[in-house]
Amino acid sequence: MTENVSITSSARRETFGGLVYRIYALKGWVQRARKRLIVFRKNDVDIESNFREAIREDPEDEEEKPSGFLSFTVDEHSNPFYTWTCIVCLVAMHPLIFTALSVFNDVHPFLRKTGPFNLIFDLVNILDLIAHTRIEYVENGVAVKNLSKLFHHRLMS
Repeated sequence: MTENVSITSSARRETFGGLVYRIYALKGWVQRARKRLIVFRKNDVDIESNFREAIREDPEDEEEKPSGFLSFTVDEHSNPFYTWTCIVCLVAMHPLIFTALSVFNDVHPFLRKTGPFNLIFDLVNILDLIAHTRIEYVENGVAVKNLSKLFHHRLMS
């Protein structure tokens, strides 16, 4: 019976030793993996910067950039674009509201005086058409900001 106890104890020691060995092996593997990951991250940054330089727009396109009021581009994920979209949404509700009000005869004198508002709302709609021809898009991972490419992309979409 003592032999069975000693076999069980040695099996337990062997199992515990094996477990400790596996834990240390795993720890070493994780440390080596972290070192490799740091090296890969450094290389990825270099690859990314080289990729951006390789697919950069032609120098001719950069020289053509006009400077002026209508030379802007719009990022569709920016706060000014969201604000502009809210303004256009409110302007688009104008016909709905004024049509509903035109049903009542008492409001007709008021509606005749809203001519300047109609002009302002039409101006906002025209500016929205101009803004939509300048929304940036991504081509090969790079945001396109060339106005002629933006206009052509908007016409074809």
